[in-house]
Amino acid sequence: MIINWKHTAAALCAVVTIVSMATVQYSGSMSAMADEQYMADTEIEVLEGDGDGETPVFAEYSQDNPLAAVAAESAFEVKTGYISYAGGSVNVRGAASKEANIVGSLSLGDAMQVTDDTDDGLWYAVTLEDGTNGYVMCDLISFDYEAVRAQMLATTMYLSGKVSVSGGNLNVRNKPTEQGIVIDQLGDGAVVYISEITADGWYKVIFGRDYDSGYVMARYVTTGDMVNKTNVDKARKDRLNSVAKKGTVVTDGKYVNVRNAPSEKADIITTVKNGIQCTVISRGSKWTKILTSNNEIAYIITSAILDDAALADYSAKKAEATARASEAKKKTSETQPEAKQASSKPDNASMGAKIIAEAEKYIGVKYVYGGTSPSGFDCSGFVQYTMKKVGINVNRTSRDQYKNGVAVARSDLQAGDLVFFSKGGSITHVGIYAGNDKVIHSPSAGYSVCYTTLSHMCSYSTYVGARRVC
Repeated sequence: MIINWKHTAAALCAVVTIVSMATVQYSGSMSAMADEQYMADTEIEVLEGDGDGETPVFAEYSQDNPLAAVAAESAFEVKTGYISYAGGSVNVRGAASKEANIVGSLSLGDAMQVTDDTDDGLWYAVTLEDGTNGYVMCDLISFDYEAVRAQMLATTMYLSGKVSVSGGNLNVRNKPTEQGIVIDQLGDGAVVYISEITADGWYKVIFGRDYDSGYVMARYVTTGDMVNKTNVDKARKDRLNSVAKKGTVVTDGKYVNVRNAPSEKADIITTVKNGIQCTVISRGSKWTKILTSNNEIAYIITSAILDDAALADYSAKKAEATARASEAKKKTSETQPEAKQASSKPDNASMGAKIIAEAEKYIGVKYVYGGTSPSGFDCSGFVQYTMKKVGINVNRTSRDQYKNGVAVARSDLQAGDLVFFSKGGSITHVGIYAGNDKVIHSPSAGYSVCYTTLSHMCSYSTYVGARRVC
């Protein structure tokens, strides 16, 4: 029977020792020539090795060659293994077969003692922490703890940490750079959960009573144990539900910007229309902290969001003002002749301005993959629909829209130009430039048509170029 080639130097030494002992016992009644014949009769085949420093192994063993079998079976090095499968529970079987009874269950990162492997190389014999013996498929186990740990932090666990700034405070910023806007400060000993480790010395952390998110310098945080993401996320949800209140956006303009930090210099992550309801976490004198539809903390100008009592008062005053204005207009029309209406009004707006005016009509329309109408847009569907409304025909997908019009340098962008982005390859996103670094687009699932900044979009995707189609 052919076995797998995983035997160590111990296997070879064991066989040599056993064979030598047998030879000594046998030599009392046989000549040196007979001894050599006995050695040959055992048919122990030893390979030369692979030339890379690997220990030679036994090619074959069978019932006719029990010494080699014993040595080979004793050669497996018992070591600690870790479940490396992140897709759910891993079954521990009572035998090396998928049909065998399940004797236990393990999850990503769980440790066990691996005591042996099967001849076909598909299963490991394992002993669990509670003493249960069983079998787990080889491709679900890794002996590299650091690799498994990294996998856990990327999928199921956060890394806990404590702020270490003796006698001071640690700034939390909206970007992993010292030029980022400070959104909060943490004192010495404050507990954080690290959700991302950047390559340039920053941690993205979850912090504070409201489980806000931001970036801190890694050198000021001492890392600790891993914490299950599910537990942290549940605690965050419970906390926010306990403090959340309803608020309604009220603005005299067409929309209000929602930003990722309490500053007018912060990136715009979305925009909301007048009358939209929001989940309010806390109110400040200038900025109100809200929860977006994607459960992210964001900020909106306080004067633009009212609670139920303030909204009722605002609505009553607005109704009174409307009634007074209507009465005043009526009296004016009775005492003064109606002004002659202009037969026509010249339209001096540029096509770019028309495009933006049309695009703004759909702010708040939800993102729908493949969507091409006001019931739901994807990014290129939104662009195509808007352009068609102002008399411009463009292709359907973002990649094909990049073939429309003429190329425009980033320094020469004008309102109405199409701007294109990619993530690791071909074009994957398109928006409409609105001037002053602003872009209106249909972002992704969970978001709606909104304004953002070109600089913010370039911070998480690659700017490909722009096309002028008007």
